[in-house]
Amino acid sequence: MRSYVVVRFKKTDTKTYTYVADGSVEELAKFTHAVVDSPYGGFTVVEIIKFDTLDESTYNGEYKHVITMFNLDAYNDKLDRLARKAAIEKELRRRVTKRKLEDNFATLLAGDEEAMKLLAEFKKL
Repeated sequence: MRSYVVVRFKKTDTKTYTYVADGSVEELAKFTHAVVDSPYGGFTVVEIIKFDTLDESTYNGEYKHVITMFNLDAYNDKLDRLARKAAIEKELRRRVTKRKLEDNFATLLAGDEEAMKLLAEFKKL
């Protein structure tokens, strides 16, 4: 089964273009963007406006085919999750390093009462 894919080249553009994609409207509905061979020449990423069922009995091949489709929202969500994961890992590493430093100070300074007071103050800060 094939479907019509109506696309817009720029968010500010009011003109739309129609392409053909393999798959039913239900299967394709998860996609937000597509790569197409533009009317101006060359491949470009476009925003998908809508899908519609292609009537194979009347279709005469007048539309170009979509090269590939993807969900830009899902990709951006993935980037956000990876950035958050990296930030958490950085904070955990910072805390581990701080704890190791404090533990090393405590071991090295054992028996030095003044140094232990400084270490206690350091931990409070």
